Amino acid sequence: MGTEWQVTFWYLVVFMTVVLLAKIVSIVVAGRNIVSQGVFFLAPSLCIVVWEARRRVGRAEVWKLVLQSLIAIALLVVAYMFYVPLYSGMLWWQQAYLAVLPFWLLLEAMQGACRLLWLCTGKIIPLISNSPWRAGTVAEFWGKRWNLLFGDWLRQVVFQRFSRKPRKAMLMTFLLSGFMHELLVSLPYQVVYDKSVWGWLTAYFLLQYMAILVEKRLLRSYHMCNRIFFWCAVIVPVPLVLNQGTLLIFHLGG
Repeated sequence: MGTEWQVTFWYLVVFMTVVLLAKIVSIVVAGRNIVSQGVFFLAPSLCIVVWEARRRVGRAEVWKLVLQSLIAIALLVVAYMFYVPLYSGMLWWQQAYLAVLPFWLLLEAMQGACRLLWLCTGKIIPLISNSPWRAGTVAEFWGKRWNLLFGDWLRQVVFQRFSRKPRKAMLMTFLLSGFMHELLVSLPYQVVYDKSVWGWLTAYFLLQYMAILVEKRLLRSYHMCNRIFFWCAVIVPVPLVLNQGTLLIFHLGG
């Protein structure tokens, strides 16, 4: 196995460990019996409360879901075959910006594949990606639009438990998110390449926390300015999150 696949392998090992622990924590916090939640351990969700609240899918929605899922998967394949090779020789930070598109498609394709696999249950799985381009604020992007696999879990386990102090709850949420992403990216990258990107992802999420504070205090009444600020806050520091480790793990450059 080449080093480019070793780092992906270690990512998957860490990812499965984090997912298992996250599911156990979600079950315990929700007051459920761990033994009775066998199916949940196989489910594409980390938050037991959100998983239990999933609704039945209507017949009219089935073909729409199938079409959306197949399109997302097809676009990801095209991106890996033709788009990623176009920028693979550039500087890594340039690759980071150009990798935003295939990274988003990767999330959409993962959601699509999960939807297809779980259609046989007759219920629609919780969203992982909820049209992130429609977000108008940094808070909306992280709270309702992007990577809800972790977002729903963080809301249940961290934010709601400290909801009486919203600022503290938000800070702890972003810090834990940063720590979890450090384990997923920085640890495999260190193990395989003996190089460090520790702290980069945490720094990115702390910037997002500060951006939310700024928009709530200064931009609440200026929707157009807030939208521009949102895109700048999320995209400008993107090399911190799509760093060399992330690019190599997901084969998006590096």
